[in-house]
Parts: sequence; C-alpha cells; structure tokens
Amino acid sequence: MKVCVFIILFLWQCVSFAQDTPDQPLVPHLKINEVTFYFGETYRGQRLHKTFPFRNDGQGPLVISNIHSSCGCLNAAVYAKDGKTPQDTFSPEDEGFVSVDLDTAGFQGNIVRKLTFDTNMPVASPTVVITLSAHVNQEIESVPPMLYLGKMDKNQVKKFRFKVNLLGRAKFHSPHVLNLAEDLKQQLKNSSLTRSNRSEILSNYGPLKVFGVDSSNPNIKATLLDTNEEQNPTIEVSFVPPLPIGPFNSQLTIWNNSDYYKDYKFPIVGEVTGRVNQTAKYVEFGVVSPQKSSERVIVYSSSLKNFDITAVKVNLKQTSNSKEIKESDIFIIKKEKILWNDPAAGKQLEAYRLHFKLGYPKQTSALLSSGVNISGHFVVKTNDPDYKEIFVPFFGILRNVEP
Repeated sequence: MKVCVFIILFLWQCVSFAQDTPDQPLVPHLKINEVTFYFGETYRGQRLHKTFPFRNDGQGPLVISNIHSSCGCLNAAVYAKDGKTPQDTFSPEDEGFVSVDLDTAGFQGNIVRKLTFDTNMPVASPTVVITLSAHVNQEIESVPPMLYLGKMDKNQVKKFRFKVNLLGRAKFHSPHVLNLAEDLKQQLKNSSLTRSNRSEILSNYGPLKVFGVDSSNPNIKATLLDTNEEQNPTIEVSFVPPLPIGPFNSQLTIWNNSDYYKDYKFPIVGEVTGRVNQTAKYVEFGVVSPQKSSERVIVYSSSLKNFDITAVKVNLKQTSNSKEIKESDIFIIKKEKILWNDPAAGKQLEAYRLHFKLGYPKQTSALLSSGVNISGHFVVKTNDPDYKEIFVPFFGILRNVEP
C-alpha cells in the first residue's frame, strides 16, 4: 500500500513539473551545404551566376533579411524552391535558393567578394556569409584604366588622350555566364553607331577592333581618332564648359567586337569647383550624452562679391529609434561672418563660419540608454548661382551615459 502511494505521488510531481515548465521556442536553422564558390578562369565583362540551395531543418519559421554585398558588383536575391518566386520566410523543411550575380566589368586578375545576409537563428552569429572568387582575364584594356580629373574649374577647357589595347579573343567559355544579348542589343540601339557597326560588334569573328565611343555626359565629347594603330587605337576626350559644380562621375562606352566586353566602360571621375570653398565636406559629431555636447565648424569662403549664406536647414534621417526626435531638439546652428585667408584664392576674403552643435534631447533621456545613431545632412543655402544648395552629411550617436 505504501509503495502504491509513493508511485502516485511521484507521478503527480512529474506531471506538475511538466505543467510548470514553459514551452521551449521553436528554433529555425538554415542548412546550406556550400558557402564558398570559385568561378575559375573568366573574362572581364562577363556576368557570372550561381545559386546556393538551402533548407530550414529547424523547428521554427526561418526569416532571411538584410542582404549585404561587399561591392556593387554583386546582385543577390532569395527565392522559393521553384527558383522564381521571391521569398524571405521559410517554414520547417522548406527549401529555397540564394541567387547571386557577379559582374566582372570593373575587375582584372584574382578577385574575392563576400555576400552576407541576416537570419533569425538564435545563435551567437545569425549572419550567413557566402564567398565568391574568380580569376578575371582581359580581351581589351585601356591605358590608363580610368581618367582622374582631380579638381577642375567649371569653365576650364581640357583635352586628354588615352590608348586602348586589344589583347586577343577569349580562349574559353565559363559555364556560369548569363546571356545578356538582348540588353546589349538595346544599348546598341540607343548608341550613336551606324547599323553596319552594330552587326559587326555583335559578331564574335575576325580580328578585334574598336568601332566607336559613346559618352554618357553632354559635357564630354569623345572621339576615336583615325590612326593606323588598329591594335592600339587612341581616343580623345574634351570637356564642354560650363561643367556642373560638384563631384564629377561619368563614363565612356568603347564599342568593340570582343566576345565578352563589347561595351567596355572607361570611368572619368573628379570634382568641378566654382567660387565657393568649404573646409569640410561632412560632419562627424561622435558620441553625445546629457553631460557632453559636440560642436563642429565649417568655414565657407567665396570670391563672389557680397557672398552670403542665406539659410541653413537640417534634414534628419528618421529611423524607428529616432522618430520621436526633432531637429530643433538636438541641433543649434550659428552663423558668424569673418575674414578668411583662403588658400584657393590666395588672398583674404570675407567668409562665414558655421557652428554646428549637436546636443542631447532632454525629453527622451530614458529612451536612449543603449544609444541611437543620428544621421542626415545639412542644407547650406547661398546667394551664389552655382551653389544655391550645399549638402553636408552628418553622423553622430546619442547615448545616455551615466556620469
């Protein structure tokens, strides 16, 4: 009889313990067999493609989000098992694919690029990293590979010349290359080349040849010079003023009949300047707390007579953590007129010193204990027709640091 009572009490305790124990969460797990891939020997201009199958072999729904790539040469998406339907949530035992395209147009030699994406796996590092590599050969190259202008005045007239070297046709074909023939035909249709040139460019026969050059910028005129150097043709670049003020980023398309890079891109970068100069292009405030504000200064000078800064606006990027914060709660901006020894002008000019002060918002102190990133840009308005609005990016952190 005592034995029966003991057994009953034991079973009752086991049932009570099981009822008091909270349910364990259903945990997802991404199983992917391959996270590195070597495309092997390829040619510049090829668009390479690879899919990485995976499966959720956990017990909870798997969520894939925030795909990041190490450069703009990578394009990635997540699809369902059919390989066509975009999908980011996968039930247990569901399968899917990570689809990756690698554009080799900007590279030569050995390259390694990484793709990362976040998941909801409850592990120390829920981020999955895929590594892609290749060795990129060339059929065609330019000398130099790009044109760096440095700083140019908007009315400056310049001419440059560079060589194109035709190295030889591709000797092999990669099985991972995407077929982009229709895209290329559309580009050719919009180019300035004649129909006869287009048919020769699309063919992969005969000796390598450059047929023409297009410019994506109306301020750049590019000409294929008529020389006897068919294997090393010369292209002349001239600039048509006035150039637009600010960063200069353009490219030429050198049309040729190579197998893989018929629309060879030649970058042209630099900065076009006018009368206004500024001592900094962006503002980094660092960490701001209730006990410590941060102030940064930028000086604006100009050779324009009666130069004036007419207004300064703040465009604060709103995030889920900073949506309750207003620009007026954290920023104080002051304008001060000074005399400035401007090294660009080589003389003393009337100028303005702008004081940008980032402070801590008193009414949200309790919400910022873990820190909130602050970013956006200032808009500095002037009476110079070339600099009506100057955009100045800013960055900072608001953190409720204990004294």
